[in-house]
Amino acid sequence: MKKYILLLCAAVLASGTVLSQELSFSGEVKTGVYWEQAQTGDKVTEIGEIHIHDRGYVPPGASRYAGDSSSNEGRFRLNLQFDHKDVGMKLRFEQTAWTDTSLPNWSYAFAYGNFISNQLKISAGRLGDSPWGAGGPELWTELDTKIGVRTEIKPNLLPGLNVGFVLNKWNGGEVTGTKTLAEMLQESVVGASYTNDFFHIRFAYRFDSDLDADDEEFVYRIEERALNMVLEGFQIIANGYYKGINQSEGGRGGSEPEFSFQNWLYVQYAPRDFTASVRFGLWTVPDRQILSVKPGFYYNFFGNILNVGAYFLFEQDFGANKFYEGSPYLALELQPLVRLNFGDNFYTALVYDYRSEYAEVRKDTIKTTHWFNLQVVYAF
Repeated sequence: MKKYILLLCAAVLASGTVLSQELSFSGEVKTGVYWEQAQTGDKVTEIGEIHIHDRGYVPPGASRYAGDSSSNEGRFRLNLQFDHKDVGMKLRFEQTAWTDTSLPNWSYAFAYGNFISNQLKISAGRLGDSPWGAGGPELWTELDTKIGVRTEIKPNLLPGLNVGFVLNKWNGGEVTGTKTLAEMLQESVVGASYTNDFFHIRFAYRFDSDLDADDEEFVYRIEERALNMVLEGFQIIANGYYKGINQSEGGRGGSEPEFSFQNWLYVQYAPRDFTASVRFGLWTVPDRQILSVKPGFYYNFFGNILNVGAYFLFEQDFGANKFYEGSPYLALELQPLVRLNFGDNFYTALVYDYRSEYAEVRKDTIKTTHWFNLQVVYAF
């Protein structure tokens, strides 16, 4: 009996070792203490809450929380990946609302298989982690984030190439009309990427049927990688997102066109001691364009234990629908920070932000906002 017990224990230990080799996980916990004071004309408002304000680009008129990790107290994210021979699965669980009635959110949960010497990959489920997304830092859009099947072809004859398509469900909210196979196929996504030592490029295009309220979309990312060979730490990246590019002059159903375009260009030099960058953005809606210029500089002290720096943002709009004719700017923003790193996985930062912009209610009135955010972030 002892012999069989020992064999069973050995088998359990062996299976646990194999499982640990095939299962990997990562994630993050983000939260903070947030205080904000805003003044529009004679009206002053003040907010204090548990929240982390770590936004990327926020289009004019969007929610004050747009671009943040969460509109609530913070974010808990857990990524799981399991690989066994030629099959595997990926899951991302996120929790951003912390009430008794809040439900967990699966950002993606899909299984995949690799076939024909890894030249063919098929994924099925709630898709995400797209190989053809915008990839940040200001723009993180992906087009294949619904229930569906994704097929990727990676031919050995041309290493670095990844082309494929996605059969996806409707993405425009309520579906009106009869759901047919032909209509569903019109919601497909096609994508491609190519990587070598000198550049990386990828794009995806999402088609659209007449049954939902959304429109065709296009996303791209271009990275040059040759300059880093000459000047280490230097890189130029561009990405963009186009929505409604198939709209006619009258728009869907005779309404006004609802297209919007975003394009970003990033220039960054990041040697060991500092990071210097400038980001240029152009956001386009009907009869209006918004130009963003965002330079930043951060210095690393004591072997990257302490980071100190700031960014400055200037925005101006143009066109027939200019927000306030004669305005010298649309928005000005200055954001200094001091960040203390405890190893590679944990940091705390004190961030201050000053923003001046033309108010939504009275276009000739300046809205000024000051906020402080003590941020705590743990990545694992």
